[in-house]
Amino acid sequence: MKFFNAHCHEFTPTPDVVGAVVNATNESEWGRVLALQSDVVHVALGVHPWNIDSISDGWVARLRQILVNNPRVMVGECGLDAMHPEMDAQINVFVSQIRVAAGLKRPIHIHCVQAWNEIVRILNSETLPPVIVMHAFSGTPEIISQMPENVFYSFSPAVLDVNHKRMRASVAKCPANRILIESDDMSASVLPNVAAGVAEIRGVNVQNMAQILLDNSQGVFING
Repeated sequence: MKFFNAHCHEFTPTPDVVGAVVNATNESEWGRVLALQSDVVHVALGVHPWNIDSISDGWVARLRQILVNNPRVMVGECGLDAMHPEMDAQINVFVSQIRVAAGLKRPIHIHCVQAWNEIVRILNSETLPPVIVMHAFSGTPEIISQMPENVFYSFSPAVLDVNHKRMRASVAKCPANRILIESDDMSASVLPNVAAGVAEIRGVNVQNMAQILLDNSQGVFING
């Protein structure tokens, strides 16, 4: 079985991982992450809601120019986090990144913690990028039903914890053609276990599930 890591922050080659998306979370990381780009490593550059205080004047224009110069680069990691302060400022920074991604037709990688109503509102009111990846998705199946149809749901190793009942319910209900897996800040060696966990929750053969996950990822990040 082969795997594609839909969201991580470092890339370490392993024999069964055929691709990965490495995300930057603040402007100081953009250059380092951009340099990782290869046939296997896809990159996304953004400002995480934890890092909105790090931005300086002109950051949106600088991000846009990098994307113009690098047609394969995506936007992210960005989003909203109710566990951190300055929600109004978070929203402004997030919406700016959505508009950059939409204007240049680039996929966007979104972080959300306890801010689902705002995420749903924004995604249903803005002009959207062609692909939206909800990284480490932890929302309910009802949230999935409220999202636009170009949203993909990436599940992290947290799905292996049987106590994460809401997340596991979403794994079970997620449309098969919009489900992805990721290692996030763990080693990519965890991906086979995540795929097996997703297969078990959905009640399907692990080899078939792994192929679906790979096909979805390649459709989004390579052929999309």
